[in-house]
Amino acid sequence: MLLKTFKLNTFFYMLLLLTAAGCSGSVTVQKVSENDHGVYTDAVFVSDLFTAGTRNLLGNYLLFDKLSGNPEELLAEMTKLYRIDGRKEFIHAIAEVSQFFAKKYSNNPDRAAAFHLTTLLYCNTGLLNSVTGKAHLLNPELQMTARNYNYALTKLFVYLSNKKILRKSGFALTAACGEKIMFSAPYFQLPLAENMIKNIILCADFRIRGLTHNSRQAGIGVPLICETDPASEIPAIPATLLIHFSEQDNSGCRASLAFLNSRQYDAISVRERVIPLEQDFSTPLAYMAFRTKKRNFILRTFFPENEPAGLYLLEPRNDKRIPVLFVHGLMSDLRTWLQMINTLQSDPVLRKHYRFMGFTYSSGNPIFFSAKLLRESLEKEREVFIKSGMSTEKFDRMVVIGHSMGGLLSRVLTSTPAGDEAEKLFGRKELEKLSVSLTPDEMQQNKNILQYKQFASVKRVVFIAVPHRGSDMADSWFGLTGASLIRLPVRFIKRNAKIIQALINNGKIKEAEQFSKFNGIGNLAPESLAIKMINRIPMGDLPYHSIIGNNEKAGIPGGTDGVVPYSSSHLDNCVSELVVRSGHSVQQNPLAVQEIRRILLEHLKAYPENTNNSGNVMTLPSTFKD
Repeated sequence: MLLKTFKLNTFFYMLLLLTAAGCSGSVTVQKVSENDHGVYTDAVFVSDLFTAGTRNLLGNYLLFDKLSGNPEELLAEMTKLYRIDGRKEFIHAIAEVSQFFAKKYSNNPDRAAAFHLTTLLYCNTGLLNSVTGKAHLLNPELQMTARNYNYALTKLFVYLSNKKILRKSGFALTAACGEKIMFSAPYFQLPLAENMIKNIILCADFRIRGLTHNSRQAGIGVPLICETDPASEIPAIPATLLIHFSEQDNSGCRASLAFLNSRQYDAISVRERVIPLEQDFSTPLAYMAFRTKKRNFILRTFFPENEPAGLYLLEPRNDKRIPVLFVHGLMSDLRTWLQMINTLQSDPVLRKHYRFMGFTYSSGNPIFFSAKLLRESLEKEREVFIKSGMSTEKFDRMVVIGHSMGGLLSRVLTSTPAGDEAEKLFGRKELEKLSVSLTPDEMQQNKNILQYKQFASVKRVVFIAVPHRGSDMADSWFGLTGASLIRLPVRFIKRNAKIIQALINNGKIKEAEQFSKFNGIGNLAPESLAIKMINRIPMGDLPYHSIIGNNEKAGIPGGTDGVVPYSSSHLDNCVSELVVRSGHSVQQNPLAVQEIRRILLEHLKAYPENTNNSGNVMTLPSTFKD
């Protein structure tokens, strides 16, 4: 009993230490009440106080007392004064007073919706009157109008959703001032077909937990999360909602909701005015991570039989942007990159030219086996582009970023064995003996793992805290214990048993260690066959960079990140090397993230056509569909 307890304690302590080399902090979202929408939109009117301009106007025309009377009559009087006077102050005042009454009558959704519509009508007028040419985000008048617009549209979204008419057409609503508004069919400009969007959610309904950077852009519109089918390879996409009005006449006007792709458009053009869009990329990213099924990293590492490997797309395929592939390390998954992705996507230049995706795998499998799966996944992805008629020009400019063990996979991906490296390592006679005992299928399977070519689509690679020469942790008692506990897939053992046995018979590996030396943790030992093979194979002719952690001093070569020493992470002939003060989770260090940003901007310079960094502008249609 005591021995069993000791083994259990040893096992869990070992897991704790190994986890230091892997998983990142949790990123999630928390649902909030509708009362918090004003905080998210930073609305001007979230209390009973008006802005100074509105207070002055109400006072100048002796209208304060009428706030306690009939709301529609007050708004009608203010509208009449605006038509006579023409000052823009009336536009903002009418919008604010409408929001005052919308809040007052919030327990009556139909009446509140009428006030929100009045706010949207006058904010729309205010935006078109305030903007000449391209709107400037620092324009105080634009900011005030945009915030009221966004808050009113957020509330109208809730109303239409509750009425189940958000995506309908042919219905009419009446604004508080009596204007009749006929809604036409919604306008969808998204990277997925409208019928693939199963649910549309407000970003304002959630608060992020665990992300250090708020990736948002100020402008007009309501940031949304568009959920797809649970079985889809893209769990959700970010979008921005607008309401588009036609010219008003005596009978009212027409309106249409517009759902725009946030990753494609930064601004809209209305009647030759260019207005920036409100965008939120952090909340959809956190929501996507929260919604995606979390895999148990213990089972994923130690029992990899049922853990699939493959690419994880963060957005639909796009042949207009260069893919950046993130490859995680030991006992981890794509979540370890969320801090970096969230910060990088806040840069409009990077958003315009790059798209992010990840490769997920069980780090319990041998490195060369996982590298084979990575190579095959990318080959299949490229085939998808070709078969669908998309250009592979941008795909073939890929940047790969690997952390820890993921960096070793990335190194194999970007290398080509010079001659028969297996023969050099094991000896010709031993391999000749082995080949006699293998079937043609077994020979081909093992050639696929050890004989390959550099994946040509990768044009740059970044290594982060990578143990190129192994880590002593793998040789420590808890590393050896962890390696011994991994249960490789039965299919892998059957396929490679003869090779492993041949090495044992040759005296290369002790029989008791046969499988602990042929899994992910065992491969990280400095004297492992995998590390020797990796360092024998020359890297491809492409630029590569290193980011290395030193848990004591920044900017000084040497030391260790607590898992991998500098002597193992350093590579000669790097285009750049940055040492940051950090533990092994270097990929979450802000300075490391900024270095990745610098590298990605540098990568763009290799392709002159990427010099246009201006945002994409969406011109809303001038006609309305029934």
